[in-house]
Amino acid sequence: MADEPERQAPFQAPTHAAPPTVGRPPTMADIARAAGVSESTVSRALAGSSLVSAKTRDKVRRIAAAHHYRINERARSFRLQKSSTVALVTCGVRRGTLSLPASFLIDLVAELAERGGGEGYDLLISRDIHEDRALMSDLIGAQRAGGVIVLGQGGHHHLLNALADEGWPFVVWGAQRPDQRYATVGSNNVRGGAMAAGHLLALGRRRILFLGDPDHIEAGDRYRGYCRAHAEAGVAVDPTLVLRHHNAGLLNKARLQALLADGPAFDAVMATSDLLALGAIQTLDHAGVRVPHDVAVVGFDDIHSARHATPPLTTVRQDVKGGAAYLFDALIRRMAGDRPASVVLETRLIQRASCGG
Repeated sequence: MADEPERQAPFQAPTHAAPPTVGRPPTMADIARAAGVSESTVSRALAGSSLVSAKTRDKVRRIAAAHHYRINERARSFRLQKSSTVALVTCGVRRGTLSLPASFLIDLVAELAERGGGEGYDLLISRDIHEDRALMSDLIGAQRAGGVIVLGQGGHHHLLNALADEGWPFVVWGAQRPDQRYATVGSNNVRGGAMAAGHLLALGRRRILFLGDPDHIEAGDRYRGYCRAHAEAGVAVDPTLVLRHHNAGLLNKARLQALLADGPAFDAVMATSDLLALGAIQTLDHAGVRVPHDVAVVGFDDIHSARHATPPLTTVRQDVKGGAAYLFDALIRRMAGDRPASVVLETRLIQRASCGG
């Protein structure tokens, strides 16, 4: 069978060509672009397939050697297993420091199940990845799954980097970091936080209570957005208005009630999850504080119950459907031995009655 026609390659010669990438190892896609062929042809050529002409095999091999590209043999062996199962694992469930609120996790898992079914994959929901360092080998090495989607990074970015160095095929729903060696799909949390706080500031609120954990990767980015909005509005951030919550889905009502003992010292709340925001609305209501007249409230995620709250919750919506699609696409590419790029999804402010107006 003849291989596909060759296009003019964007390089001069293997010994003088500039690397197809800067700051990261070359991928199969880079080699394909340089050779003017498809990624499947690169894969076949490097495997010595007779479906590719000798001329093209030689060309692809020269380019791959010049750029020090090597097939990930571990990933190749996983691919040959042709597993039709993808594992979903979480961060922090057993330690009570769940990095993603339960309601948001349910929405994301539902979208992943729908997307996976469309791609011909079954989902295996497994235990916390950080409870057992050997979880990857238990899932993938034992052929129970062909790849893993990690839901949330928690505080274990360095462990995920180490697992990536070992060659395990996985992707992460979470925030992108400059030094990460694994692919992430997640929201633009800085911009989302800035939109939430900026909306409150535009309404004339000046003492905005922040609910969340600034030390957590995603909540920390939302806090950066909170600070950015204050700076752009010329309003100083009061550090006494940061109420840390290490569990994104559970409000410490006693701590909030203590702040309300002498009347609210704040006129707005920005929470890093809808569950925290809804818990705040309930606590404020029990204390006789009117939402939004006395205190405006904004959440983050746009879970289903946000629109049915009393009052309906203003929130920052994450693109869960798009995120699920990108996660599966990235994982399939990773299982094929490629190194997919991370994806940052835009967020959208959904205005409802909890802020008035």
